[in-house]
Formats: sequence, structure tokens, C-alpha cells
Amino acid sequence: MKIYGLIGLLIAGIFQIGDQIAEAETIRMGYFEIKPHKYTSETTGLPAGATVTFFERVARKMGCDVAWVGPLPHARLVLYLETRENFLYYPENSFYLAQPNFVVKRNNPLTRINSAEDVKGYVVGQFSKAANSKFVSENESLFKFEIISSGGYTFNQHLKKLFAGRVDAIHTLDEFSLLYEAKKLNMDAQIRILYLPEPPLPFFSVFCKNEKGKILAHKYDIAIKELGFTSNHYIELIQHEFDLLNKDKHVQGAD
Repeated sequence: MKIYGLIGLLIAGIFQIGDQIAEAETIRMGYFEIKPHKYTSETTGLPAGATVTFFERVARKMGCDVAWVGPLPHARLVLYLETRENFLYYPENSFYLAQPNFVVKRNNPLTRINSAEDVKGYVVGQFSKAANSKFVSENESLFKFEIISSGGYTFNQHLKKLFAGRVDAIHTLDEFSLLYEAKKLNMDAQIRILYLPEPPLPFFSVFCKNEKGKILAHKYDIAIKELGFTSNHYIELIQHEFDLLNKDKHVQGAD
């Protein structure tokens, strides 16, 4: 479960920076951009997205404010997490159960992946320094990988390679990030998401491993339970982000 917690953290980008909590009980949270989970709003210039909405809601229940730090370069955040993996408190409650998947073209004859034999020999688009799903890790020798370095247009680059026939599938750990980008590009109807045959990955918020971090993790678990927050509620926040995207696309189309 520990590695899944770290995977979830890499996507969610939630952590407390430093060892001190300000007098006003402000939690400083670092993030990198990955829509629709978290990003900097072009309208307000402030952090936005499902993860931001979720954590701010929980923090209010905890009696804390949130100060977002970022967006940080993805590589820097990964390095921070790797060096502090053994110095983090994981709460009992995850906030999202993500579905690892392969994204393929709509005309791919596969409609479901039952075993590695179904996709043996695939050229798989992968993100630089990204964690692999259990399925890919256990069957790595069966695939060839096309790696794209981290950056602001990685999803776009992967989609271009998919439609150019340079890769057979794109490997992602959640079912929404690449779909969101495809929808922005009006390409969502041209792709299919095939879930991998493995359990979903629980995503966690984590806190620095000191006494104050321990207190925060405990408060966090209490807040989650009192709010009755589940992965289904997080998906509702994701859907809200897609609704906003649809609204923006409609307005742009009307201009």
C-alpha cells in the first residue's frame, strides 16, 4: 500500500512543505499542474481543479487554511517525494480510487484487456519518471516504451504519437487526465480507455513525519469521516471540471 500511496501523491501533488505550521494553522501545499486535478486558473491566477477543491474543503473542516505553493516543476516535486518517502505520514483514508489504463485509438479492435497477452508487443507511450501500474511493472518485458519528458504539452505529444501510429497505447494511472486533454483538442471521441486488469490505486494526501504532521493526519482522517467523503465524491468534482471545460468550449464556439 505504501507505493500506491506514493503514486497517488505524485498525481495529487499534495504535501506539507517545511516542519512548521503557521500560527493561523495554515498548511502549505505544493503542487504541479495536471488537469483536471489541479492547475492554475487562467481567469483568477489561483490554483484550481478537483484536488484543490477537495483539499480546501477538508482543510476547512480541520479548521485550517491552505497556502498553495507552486506550480512546481514536476521533476522537482518527484525528487522531493523520493527523498522524503520515509518521512511522510499516510492517513487512513484515501480520497480517490484511480483506474490504471491504456488509452488506444477508437478503431482499436480491443474493447477490454483481460491479460497481458491481449496487448503483448504493444509500443506504449509513457511519461518520463512516471510510476508504472502493477500490470505494466509485472509485464514490462512484453512492451516497448516511447518516453516523453515532463513538460506542459506531454499529453498533446502522446496523443499526436498515438494518431500518427508511433505508439499503440498510452499508459496512464488515472482515467481522467489524458481524456481531459483529448476533450480540449476535440479528440475525445477518437480514443478509448481500456482499464488494466488490476485493483484501482488509492490516492492519499500525506503529511510531514513530525509531531505536527501526525496531528494534521489525525485531523484529516476525522474531517474525511465527518464529511462522509468518498472516491465517488471526488469523481463528482472531476465531472464539474469537465462541465466547466464544456462551458468554455461552448463560449469559444459562440465567439
